Amino acid sequence: MLVSGRANNNSSSKDRMGIKVSKEQCENKYLDNIIKVADLPNKELRFQNKKLKKLKRSKSWTNIARHGKASGSGKGNGKVSGGGDSNNTHSSLSTSSSTSSLSSILATTAGNGNSTLHTASIEISSAQQLINQQQRCMATRTDSSASFSTTTTTTSTSAFIQSVSNNDTSETLLTGFSHLPDIVQARIIKMAVGSIFPTRHFSNTSAVCRAWWRMAFKSISTLYYHFPYIYERDRDIRRCKLMARWLSATNHYDMENQITTASLGFGFDTSGFCMLYTPLLQCRTLKNVRVTFYQKQVSTERIKAICDLVATNTNIKRLDMSRNSCPKQAIHPLAQVLNDGVTCLRELIWRDSLLDSQHFAGLMEGIVRSQISHINFSGNSIDSYDDQRMSTIISLISQPSKLVSVDLSHNFLGLPAIERLIVACRKTNRIRRLKLVGNTISEEEANELRYNLEKRSSSEKLKVVI
Repeated sequence: MLVSGRANNNSSSKDRMGIKVSKEQCENKYLDNIIKVADLPNKELRFQNKKLKKLKRSKSWTNIARHGKASGSGKGNGKVSGGGDSNNTHSSLSTSSSTSSLSSILATTAGNGNSTLHTASIEISSAQQLINQQQRCMATRTDSSASFSTTTTTTSTSAFIQSVSNNDTSETLLTGFSHLPDIVQARIIKMAVGSIFPTRHFSNTSAVCRAWWRMAFKSISTLYYHFPYIYERDRDIRRCKLMARWLSATNHYDMENQITTASLGFGFDTSGFCMLYTPLLQCRTLKNVRVTFYQKQVSTERIKAICDLVATNTNIKRLDMSRNSCPKQAIHPLAQVLNDGVTCLRELIWRDSLLDSQHFAGLMEGIVRSQISHINFSGNSIDSYDDQRMSTIISLISQPSKLVSVDLSHNFLGLPAIERLIVACRKTNRIRRLKLVGNTISEEEANELRYNLEKRSSSEKLKVVI
């Protein structure tokens, strides 16, 4: 622990503490006015000792003037020996002063007679108080001089302990944290880190110690990787490979991964998707996948790769293809995979992708024969202008299937198409929720439709949100 101060370079080679500093140290920028705290008590102790020596000499000369000899063990008349004890000096001084004051008081009392006896007793008590006060002052000076070194040492030690305790706060907290049960520690780390990688919370927590590092790894269950650029730099490729290690059975620290959700985004460059494709096929804990291709239209080859992914990795239950506009011929591979029943998908989300009625009709041919129970095609361009295609969609929805929830909000469906959809969902006796918010119907038509639905709300299980 160091203390730094600024020296007065113009006046002399002494700083504020009164310690001499050489010119070389003043000129050296690395040793400019740096004073160790351990040296300060010794300097001040020497300075205090000098004061005590001067005080002893002044008391010795006072005793010589009064009694004709010096206090202490020294010999000779009129000479002062510096080897006398300070306690003896204090006692001799107090005794001589008390004797002289008492003798003067007694002489005054004897001269005045009995009438002044009461006054003499008061003066004796006041003199005794004066003597006691002088003795206390002398004792205080002696104790302060004797305990100066101890006080400074204790002060420096306490300052050092305080600085160490301030610096080692993390170790103290870590020691207290280690006494908690393992389940409590894991829950605290999980709340601190979260479940998404990469985040700043994970980086800060995993760098504390090995135990926190392991618990932080175990709490990660979601990967977020969106890189819509070209892989020109090596660090971008290394980052993509790091995500691939997280998707493998054991990560790069030989720990079992527990990744259940992956949100991935790629650009025009196919390098990132190719590096992560094989780990996605082999990840047995993966259940939710969201893939976004930042392109104007996704190619048919990439849609086929997604179809192979959901057909090979049967652990995937939820596929999110939102914001992926694709040509009409790219729908047939996915519809064929769903129709064959080789996937274990339970939820299909394809929002905000400019899909029209032809896309939706092609996908519904495979959805009604699959295990999918929830579909979300909100924010697309599904319209009811083509009656023949709309009739195909109505007939597909009315077929027996596993569908439980259908979301077609924010499309371009008119009132006749909405009424036909409601009737088709009632025929299945399985669909429980139909969401049609934000379609092309007026507010009056929507209110009238809600009124008609409220009349039958007690008798039917279908919940329609308009």
